[in-house]
Amino acid sequence: MKGIILNTIGVALAIIITSSAIAQTNYNYPRFEEVVNTYFTSYATENIVSMQRPRFVKKPEGWFVQQVNRTPPEKVGREELFWSRKKGKYLSIKHPARKESAVNEDLKAEYLTPYLIRYNAIHPYCGYIGWDDDVIRDFGSAPTLSDSLLYGLGRAYSNKATDLLSDRAFFANNAATYKMKAGKNALNKEQLNNYLHYHRLAVKTYNRLQQQNHDFSTIVGKINIKRSNEFLTAYLDLSMVQNEAAARKVLEEGLYNEFYINLGKNYLESCAPNAILFTNGDNDTFPLLYVQAMLGFRTDVLVVNTSMLSLPRYVNHLRDKVLDAAPLPISFTKEQYQQGTRGYALLMPEKATSSDTPTLQSMMAFLAMDSSYIINNEQKLYYIPTSEFTLNTDGAPLHWTIKSRYLTRGQFLMLDIIAQCAWERPVYFATSSADNMLLGLNNYLQQEGMAYRLVTSPQKKSYASAYVGAVNTDIMYTNLMEKFQWTGAIDTRTRLQAVQQAPIVNYRYTLAELATALIEANDEERAKAVLKKCLETFPASIKYSQEMYWIAEAFYRVNDMREANNIAERMLLNNGTKVYQLIEEHPRQLPDEVMNIMRLLMQLQQLTEKYQQTDLAKRFEQQLEQMSAAIQKAYE
Repeated sequence: MKGIILNTIGVALAIIITSSAIAQTNYNYPRFEEVVNTYFTSYATENIVSMQRPRFVKKPEGWFVQQVNRTPPEKVGREELFWSRKKGKYLSIKHPARKESAVNEDLKAEYLTPYLIRYNAIHPYCGYIGWDDDVIRDFGSAPTLSDSLLYGLGRAYSNKATDLLSDRAFFANNAATYKMKAGKNALNKEQLNNYLHYHRLAVKTYNRLQQQNHDFSTIVGKINIKRSNEFLTAYLDLSMVQNEAAARKVLEEGLYNEFYINLGKNYLESCAPNAILFTNGDNDTFPLLYVQAMLGFRTDVLVVNTSMLSLPRYVNHLRDKVLDAAPLPISFTKEQYQQGTRGYALLMPEKATSSDTPTLQSMMAFLAMDSSYIINNEQKLYYIPTSEFTLNTDGAPLHWTIKSRYLTRGQFLMLDIIAQCAWERPVYFATSSADNMLLGLNNYLQQEGMAYRLVTSPQKKSYASAYVGAVNTDIMYTNLMEKFQWTGAIDTRTRLQAVQQAPIVNYRYTLAELATALIEANDEERAKAVLKKCLETFPASIKYSQEMYWIAEAFYRVNDMREANNIAERMLLNNGTKVYQLIEEHPRQLPDEVMNIMRLLMQLQQLTEKYQQTDLAKRFEQQLEQMSAAIQKAYE
């Protein structure tokens, strides 16, 4: 599902921190956004090329600008102090000054993404090898820390633990990573204890933060969810390098509440027996692994986290039998994807020697050949001589294009898994998957719940929505209305929202998608049942976000004007109040959220006009005019 999770998260809050400890005095760094804006307004950037970029690095001395050659293997060139913590001001650096040229807004936007803003806000130091050691040294013994610093310290401990086992940690220190033997039981007692030491420090720090502020929000949810995910990180780490018994020892009962237990079950219930399920992030992976390991639920499904598929040990782990799931089918030998070999594969159609579109199987075999490489900057770069692929079926073959210049190791291994399954084993993608991890197969994906199934024929739909592919209404209705467990979103004591918004938004989108597909199939009775389920499970006491537009439209289409208008009116009230609040808080630099809300209200105005709700449409029009006037006044 494109963009839902990032839009829900929004732009992160800046770090505002103080501490009485000597190591934390004067921790008053400018925000990442300010540093980037200052650089782009001060220095010429129009000649910067894609593979040679400045990088902004936050160290104990202040903010640095590095010149980085991103051509693998990445090389860091000149590094200069740009903002001095000691002097509390920006310094001049040896970069070409900007004169008459305009600010390179497109390039600047590549830095000012919600993810990078958030990443830099939550880490006291970041962007270089050894950042975790510096954070632990400067903040680990402090008796009092702000919420943000505690969170950054917890992440440093977690990163340090991961760093011991692999280089998947951000800016891992390879010199500190254990030199382990191949296969399982790779850690000796001392190494295992050292790993567990840092894992427990991470958990202890998150516990401390939870006691200090139980509502502290992270990217994955409130701090209790981040804490729970830390246990599953250790479980997965030890499953890879040690064994299942050692991994199970780090798990505890009650790590996830009822809502997240059900979320994990519902992802798994979206899959046919013996399926492979590609997942993407923390919350579509860890609760699933938890209910499998601790509750024995749907252990026939092999959960494959695509962000970890670039790790050879993770791939090797999945090639063994995991619980009751069959091993991961891969044609490459372990030596062909070991660290330092085939970290990615270039897509080079110009190297094709035949006009025929090659099969996926033949291209994976080509990539596995020792001779399938070019030399660039004295580096051996493996390639595939096409960006177009076919996959045979009993009928017409699948045909698709991957619009990228290269595939990561994880991506080409995903393609190999699909090729090796050869339709004998169901393959699914979590609907939360990033678009680039769908590998261009969007037209061959069929939604059956919280997951898309790869199918043999093109899937088309006649309506716009937040999802790709078409809906199998019978399977998805059975999954959502009969198999899924929906409890836990509302606190039974307070009747208030008990979990963060992001997973609820995804659930509402899923229900809206099924209702819309049923309406398109002239099945209004079941569509109404789905819409009723949505309002009963996620009532108005849970914030109405952009996903409720689709629910309102579905109610209009089944001629339930009362419910549709109720939703539209609540969205008008809540979002109108939010816009005026944002204008007051940011009078001369309005956040993107203001325009996002106004676009949503314009869409709702058009929707109410379409279904002849004249009075309500007029209210939307008046509110939009008043907002425009308030924005104009703020800039005067």
